[in-house]
Amino acid sequence: MEAEQDSEIEITGPQPEDRDDNSLFANINKVFKGSELIGQIVRNRHASLNKSELSTLLKESYSCGLRFLQFFIDISDIAKEEVIQTIAQQIRENPSQTNFAIEKEARGAFLLFTYSAIYAVVRKIASSTGCVEAEEIYRAIESETPTPAIKLINQAIELDFHKKVDHETLQRLANEFKGNIVCDRILKEIVIQHIYMFPVEYRDKQKISSYLSLPMEKLQQQDLDKKSKMLDAKK
Repeated sequence: MEAEQDSEIEITGPQPEDRDDNSLFANINKVFKGSELIGQIVRNRHASLNKSELSTLLKESYSCGLRFLQFFIDISDIAKEEVIQTIAQQIRENPSQTNFAIEKEARGAFLLFTYSAIYAVVRKIASSTGCVEAEEIYRAIESETPTPAIKLINQAIELDFHKKVDHETLQRLANEFKGNIVCDRILKEIVIQHIYMFPVEYRDKQKISSYLSLPMEKLQQQDLDKKSKMLDAKK
């Protein structure tokens, strides 16, 4: 746990502008290495650890990854306008676009970058800590701390290790995340990548399309396109 504790102290300490880049990346690496280590312990020693010990380990792994995610969101928010203006400056190389179109495209690019990073962190936590043997513990953690982030991580774990969609769970999450643009989008990305990785029956895709308001063409394309891309940033 020492690595996670160190990363927490560093991440919640100095402000982003005061931080040395090498130190920052070293601490980010510690965060995810720590999560991977916890995942290995859970997978390899789940039979010799009691539920309380497993729960403590997994809670720490979730918490560590989500602290980093909050840190990323905070610094992204601070740098948002500067990043958008930088992107806009690059786009201005095309003189045929209006200022409004340039700013709109720049904001779309920033949103896509942000969604991609959030999705990557959620997926990393899920892949690092997930295993079938600890399914009961994941559910207990979600019951104790039913945050959208925990629910998204658990959905990613469930799809990865069961390799099939639980329609009741997916429909419940889809309804819950309506009005929450970020969570709705991340849930869609998790499901789209599942369809890309594993075979899903046409009827199941129809249900998924209905739950998530995703066009069937997008879901069907996953069977054909092995270079799946993130959803367009525009709603």
